[in-house]
Amino acid sequence: MGAMYNMLGYSRLVNGNFKLDNVSVQPLLVGAAGFNLLAGRTNIALQLSGTGGSGDEIKHSLAGQGSLDITDGSIEGINLTELIQGVGAGQMPKLEQGPGAKTQFSSFGGTFNIASGVAETHDLEITSPLLKVT
Repeated sequence: MGAMYNMLGYSRLVNGNFKLDNVSVQPLLVGAAGFNLLAGRTNIALQLSGTGGSGDEIKHSLAGQGSLDITDGSIEGINLTELIQGVGAGQMPKLEQGPGAKTQFSSFGGTFNIASGVAETHDLEITSPLLKVT
């Protein structure tokens, strides 16, 4: 991280390439975002840059791109396969599943672009033996 001076005062410049390979995604997401609904092994690549006088300004200025690939994992709290099978069998599925329910997947991933601190993807895909979501 560096600093630059302009007529308005000091700004911090954040610029970097980050890569994580074969990391357990759940503790990573809990620590980074308080988000615990995904489990599995992940590869993440990020190219980011941002500027600002505060952490919030930097966060809202972030730009870049990245990719995410989670393997042999699960979405915690809901069993989508069970829901779909129930609908297919003519049953009204229970939408509130909670702890213990999970959707197993073999792969979950895609690429994304980041502008003004917001990530957007158009190729996110989840694949399991019984389900493919794009």
